[in-house]
This record gives sequence, structure tokens and C-alpha cells, in this order.
Amino acid sequence: MSEALRLLEERSVDEAEAVITRGIELGADDGRSFLVRGLIRARRGDQAGGIEDFDRAAERGEESAELYRARGISHYLSGDNRAAEADLSAAVERAPADADGYLYRGLARALLGHYEQALADLQAAEDRHTVARFQGALPLAAAQLDLAILALHPDLSAHHLHELA
Repeated sequence: MSEALRLLEERSVDEAEAVITRGIELGADDGRSFLVRGLIRARRGDQAGGIEDFDRAAERGEESAELYRARGISHYLSGDNRAAEADLSAAVERAPADADGYLYRGLARALLGHYEQALADLQAAEDRHTVARFQGALPLAAAQLDLAILALHPDLSAHHLHELA
């Protein structure tokens, strides 16, 4: 597995997946191996494959915040916001200082119409974030935050919202 992680750090995603898959075939089919392969597949954009491997990791006893966060994000990216909310809640419970769990749970909750919870999560994410990790997600989070505020305060117009910002 260390070879797969090294390749992944070097951005050799295809090679990393091949190495970890070969390890699984040779009997290293523990939860961590499936978690790593799920991360690789999700990184490549194969959310369904990532979720399948995350499920296999969980079946083998993996219960880390990393597993729940990764599976939750994959569910979110796949449009399954209820599953995303559940997994990301488990991630936040296990790692309350991790901003990603709050960010994606907030986004999923906003899409589910749970605006007050979404606002709280997005604020928690902002309180914990590091700019380098969040740059791509911040515009989406800001848009979801605007929608949540408007849903909670229908008397505000989009114009008023931008004046408040």
C-alpha cells in the first residue's frame, strides 16, 4: 500500500490504482486498502467506484473520519444528498476540527432544504478552513449560503443580501 500512496502523491493515479488493486488481489483486502483505492477512484471522478470501495472498507471494519468524509463527498457529488448528510455527520463526529466534513454536509443540507443546519455547517467550515483546500468550493458554498439565507428570510431580496455582505 505504501507504494500506491507514493504514486498517488506523485500524481500517478493510474499506477497507484493498479498497485493497490494488485495488492487486494494478492490478499491485502483489509479496510484500509479498499479505502485507499476508493480515494483513488473518487479522485479520478469515478464516484460510484469510490463508493463501492468505501462500502467494502466499512464492511472490513474501517471506521475512520477519512472514510466517512470521502464517501460522503462522493455521495454529494453523485447527487445522493441524504447519504452524503449521514456520512458527513459521522465524519464530523469523528473529526470535529476537519472543515471538509462541515463544508460538504452544509452543501448537502442546503440542497435538502435544511437551511438553518446548512448555515451552521457552512459557518463551521469557514471557521476551520484553510484557503488552499477550499478555493474551488468557496464559490459554491457562497451560493448555497445565499440561497439558505433567502429561504430563511424571504423578505430579503437578492439585492439586500449583497448589501449585507
